[in-house]
Amino acid sequence: MKWKALLLLGAVGLLLYSVIRLQPENETADSASPHEVATPRATPDIYRSFPKATPPPVNPQAAGRPAFAAPDPASLQALPPHPESQILGSGELSAEQELELMQGIFQGYVEAMGSLPIGESNAQIMNALRGNNPKRWGWFPMQHPRLNEEGALTDEWGTPYFFHLLTQSRLEIRSAGPDRIWYSEDDLQRP
Repeated sequence: MKWKALLLLGAVGLLLYSVIRLQPENETADSASPHEVATPRATPDIYRSFPKATPPPVNPQAAGRPAFAAPDPASLQALPPHPESQILGSGELSAEQELELMQGIFQGYVEAMGSLPIGESNAQIMNALRGNNPKRWGWFPMQHPRLNEEGALTDEWGTPYFFHLLTQSRLEIRSAGPDRIWYSEDDLQRP
C-alpha cells in the first residue's frame, strides 16, 4: 500500500513539473490552464539581423571518420605532393628504405594535421594522404605507379601495405615481402 502512495505522489510531481515547464516565462501557475500548450518564444530581433550561416561541407576526416572515397582533385589546395612520395617506387630505394620513407611521410602528416589519418584499410588511409583530410592537402599524388585499382599503396612485389595505427601519432607499416604471404619470415615492417 505504501508503494502505491509513493507512485501516486511521483506521478503528481511529474505532472506539476511538466505543467510548470511548458508555461511561458511571463505567466504564473495560477493563470495557465493545465490543458494549454506553451507556444515557443519569439526570437529576439537582434538575432534576426545576423546573416544565416551556411554549414561547411562535411569532411570525413574532420569528423573523425575514415576517408572512404578518393578526394576530388578540384577541391584540393594547390600544393605539390610530399617530395619523397615521388621517390617511392622509382627503383632508387630498397624495400626497407621505402618503409622508412613512408614513415617519414606519415610523420610529416602528423606534424601538419595533429594525428594520423583514420582508416580501416590501406585505400582509406591513402585517400586521406591524397587529400581527403581536414586541410584538403594532397600529401601523396593522385596518380602513382604504386597505387592499385582500389587506391591502396602496394610494395615492390605488388601486395598492398598493411597500415596498423598504434596510436594517433604512431603507425606500423608492414609489407608481405617477396613471397607475398603475410606474417612469414620475409615480411618487412616499421617500426
